[in-house]
Amino acid sequence: MVRRTNGADESAYGPCPGCLGYYMKSDLWKHQKYFCVQKDNCKKSSIERVIESESLKGDYCGMDEELKNVVSHMAKDTITLAAKNDPLIVELGISWVHKTYRMKQRPARRHLISQKMRECGRLLQCLRASGQGTGISMSDFIKPGSFDVVIAAVAETAQWQSASASYATPSMALKLGHNLRKLAAIKTTRAIKSDDEVSRVEAQLFVELMDKEYQEKVSSAALTNLSERKFNTVKTLPTSDDLKKLSDYLTAGIQAALSSTGTITPQEFKSLQELVMTRLLTFNRRRPMEVESIRYQILVIAVFLDVFHNVMHE
Repeated sequence: MVRRTNGADESAYGPCPGCLGYYMKSDLWKHQKYFCVQKDNCKKSSIERVIESESLKGDYCGMDEELKNVVSHMAKDTITLAAKNDPLIVELGISWVHKTYRMKQRPARRHLISQKMRECGRLLQCLRASGQGTGISMSDFIKPGSFDVVIAAVAETAQWQSASASYATPSMALKLGHNLRKLAAIKTTRAIKSDDEVSRVEAQLFVELMDKEYQEKVSSAALTNLSERKFNTVKTLPTSDDLKKLSDYLTAGIQAALSSTGTITPQEFKSLQELVMTRLLTFNRRRPMEVESIRYQILVIAVFLDVFHNVMHE
């Protein structure tokens, strides 16, 4: 039995791999380290312990280790619950894991995959709320007979406003179109492998409807909204005096930090890091992702130089 407090959600609890008792996932590490009959003294992170607990509950059926790590970092709400329990959305996540394998920044990669899964999870919630039932999977909607229902759900997810004939989030409508094509391709692949002719035809006809009607019913209005917002956006540019003041301040702060002869403190190191990153961004402002990609290298080099400096002075 799960012991709840007022307002507690069942998904916030999970079984302990040692004693199988149910505890708050946020306190699972504390239970395993101090109170469990099979105390776990190994150095595991809280995320690793939560993954083990949720695996016992069957939350990661059909997921590989990389996708488990992605799902464990996702927000614990009904959207994530709908996404991770739907086989087709899970396969979409696995597909993005393989597609983004070359990405070096794991946090950015994890965010991208979870974003795609949660977009489909939102759409699935809208589809189920349309009167189709709560237990229906995404695969049941990837068929020509449900195309109009899917279009209506996309409009609801992207917050279509009939009064102004525009989407509140037009980018969501475009992203859902790409996701639906990918989901249909996954369903087609599964049908071919399992020799399911009915599912294969459903998925292919759904894609054919996407090609013929999705642009005029969804994409055209969404692209128009994005174009109008970009055109109407007011861009305020800083004056040359402000840029010079910022540059002088950054240069003076970096020189002052580098000229210090004593051991650098953590606070001074953090301040120097922020100054250097800001200087690089202002110098290379058209390519911020380049600065992001070398940030970890800069940190490693800075730590190495600090350690080398301390060793040489001992």
